[in-house]
Amino acid sequence: MKIFVRGDRTVSVAVEPCQSVESLISTIEEATGIPSTEQRLSYAGKELVVGHSLSTYSIEADSTLDLSLRLLGGAKNLQLTIKPRESMETKTEMLDDIKLALPPTARVADLQKEIEIKLGWEPTDKLERLEGFTDPWEATVFKGRLMLPEKTLEECGVPSGAQLTSVRRVLVPEGWRIIKEGEEEDDYTSSDEDW
Repeated sequence: MKIFVRGDRTVSVAVEPCQSVESLISTIEEATGIPSTEQRLSYAGKELVVGHSLSTYSIEADSTLDLSLRLLGGAKNLQLTIKPRESMETKTEMLDDIKLALPPTARVADLQKEIEIKLGWEPTDKLERLEGFTDPWEATVFKGRLMLPEKTLEECGVPSGAQLTSVRRVLVPEGWRIIKEGEEEDDYTSSDEDW
């Protein structure tokens, strides 16, 4: 059967359903010149794992696999420019850019911790949660897309030299109240003297 492999260009390869992923990788190397150690194949959002056959992934005739290049271990740290922002109500404070060097395998949550340290921000786990506020304290954005804390920089497509925007929310307590440990939301009545 014929399947398509989409990378920088799309190539078609002849395979059998029982063919191994290793064999397919070798076939792709012959067709594209991309070394097998640098190939990362996925189908329907799942990465193909060596040791399995194509039928494991329900790959059928005329299916299209995605080919991307694998970042090999020992890669240099990514050199990043962070554009930190503090957001207060509807006002955003523009802070000076900071430079960080992190490995591509660092998680976005690790990046956010490094930003906290560099800027002297209080760690988010130490911030008191305000009533009605459930959003995350920090958000990191690359090319207009929110980067999830559990993802790695590599998974978010962040190259060395990238500029990221990091936003830390700073809430103004007007109209908000801190819920003390053990206190229920309904147990509290606000008055002007509280502020």
